[in-house]
Amino acid sequence: MLLRLLRLLNLRTGASIGGTVEDIEANIELRGSVLWILMCAALLASIGLDTNSAAVIIGAMLISPLMGPILGVGMSLGINDSAMFRHALRQLGLATAISLVASVLYFSLTPLGQATPELLARTHPTLLDVLIALFGGVAGIISSSRRDKTNAIPGVAIATALMPPLCTAGFGLAHLNWSVFLGALYLYCINAAFISLATYMIVRVMRFPQRTYVEEGQQRRVNIIMGLLLALIVAPSVYFLVSVYRQERDRRIVEEVVVDGLRAQGNEVLRWDIAHTDSTNLVRVYFSGLNVVPRQVAQMEKRLRQRDLKNYQVEVSRVNISKEEVAQLSEEAARNLFQNMQLEAELTRAPTIRTTSSPASNPLPSAAQVLREVRAAFPRVAGLSVARPQTDIAPDTLRADTLLTVAVAWQRPDTVPTPAETQRLYQFLQARLQQDTLVLSRTPLRPVRQPAPRAVPITLPQAPTVPKTLNTPTPAARR
Repeated sequence: MLLRLLRLLNLRTGASIGGTVEDIEANIELRGSVLWILMCAALLASIGLDTNSAAVIIGAMLISPLMGPILGVGMSLGINDSAMFRHALRQLGLATAISLVASVLYFSLTPLGQATPELLARTHPTLLDVLIALFGGVAGIISSSRRDKTNAIPGVAIATALMPPLCTAGFGLAHLNWSVFLGALYLYCINAAFISLATYMIVRVMRFPQRTYVEEGQQRRVNIIMGLLLALIVAPSVYFLVSVYRQERDRRIVEEVVVDGLRAQGNEVLRWDIAHTDSTNLVRVYFSGLNVVPRQVAQMEKRLRQRDLKNYQVEVSRVNISKEEVAQLSEEAARNLFQNMQLEAELTRAPTIRTTSSPASNPLPSAAQVLREVRAAFPRVAGLSVARPQTDIAPDTLRADTLLTVAVAWQRPDTVPTPAETQRLYQFLQARLQQDTLVLSRTPLRPVRQPAPRAVPITLPQAPTVPKTLNTPTPAARR
């Protein structure tokens, strides 16, 4: 049974030893068309990272020729070929430099140049990335050694992701962001080192023929040096993994205490995040529903301290928009909406949205404040004015008609908004201004940026009075 299992797991079955060495050695050299492909892969990866496009990034991984020199380093160590080792190192250094230069040039010229999630995801490698590179390298060299080639190499290229972290390092270098540069370059070094290690291990296990004889003592020294270098590479990833674990644990505690606490009160949490600083950690929560008083916030912070989260502060912002309406907005529009709300909260240190129950008791929000929120969801809006005009009172009633009027100016006056766009804007303003009914006009009432809110006076009809004149009273008037 054991012998049958060993025969099933025998890697030499179906392997082409000589052909594998020749193929890897032939793919080490970077010249001519391979250099052009390398530069195109670097630019494609940079564009994908800049636009946050996973599909473009995957395409860059598949066409990148970086795997050739990396496999060459592991193969040369496995078969004791010093000339191949030096050649593979030179080619790997050249490929790394060309890719870095191409990505730095792109990120220096692009009009976008923002740190996207795809970029930031490659700046904090952990021990899990080490395992991905190791197992991916094992699958890659086993696939390359088969007589019948398999499709594992493209999968290895996607899993280990050599080009994207290198281009992320180029982003950090172009913007002089050294934390991004060092973190991404470290991930690239992890992938390259452990793919080479996996190649070396499989070559030794499969007993590839040695090109030069190495004494046992010298081989032992080489193994010790390799082990020390690998341990030096792995050590920071262990620290990052522990940090990620602690952050994830703290995030679960915050979600349990703050977010689930708000949901238990019948509120709907739209979005929440944690902003980490040197002195404190700010928990920002955006929700709709019942108002939260400062005493409740203090209780949340106390419960966080009881769970060993000492330097955490909670900031809640109540908004008048539902989760379904947020989902209908585009990703960037929703992000701009919450960023504007965050800026407003930081400037005023007050709830971002104020509800209005009656014109006399609560003032209307400023037009500038409403405009910032409207522009996040409707970029074509150029300006607006909010007013509650006073109208005449009908003789048979004591209540004035005080319908709120919102006049909207679009960026191109000659372009009529679609009915669907007008309906969405109307519903947004209804929820934002807490009005059952309002008047939506396309022409601004007047160029007033921030009209001062005022109560609507109610004037009762009075009996007509006799006008005073400068003429002498008539005898009839004297009587």
